[in-house]
Amino acid sequence: MKKLLLSLLSIFFISNILIAQTNISIDISDPVYEVLRASELKNLCGPLPSVKPYSKSYIIKTLEEILLNLEEVEDYDSMEIVQTCLDKYG
Repeated sequence: MKKLLLSLLSIFFISNILIAQTNISIDISDPVYEVLRASELKNLCGPLPSVKPYSKSYIIKTLEEILLNLEEVEDYDSMEIVQTCLDKYG
């Protein structure tokens, strides 16, 4: 019984740690927010939420969307900036 309880508690704590890591937020002073805002103004991504900070997973997903749209318009300088941000968080 103790082994079962210990196993369940271990699984619970490990799963909480994994869930918490996917919801890590990026500090609002990070320059990536400027990249996201500029991209939103250029319609390279959908509307950004007004509530910050954004989660790391949201930022990565949005940067990937921006990168795809930059490829379509062949803006290689901006693609390099966005790729640098992706490398930092991905």
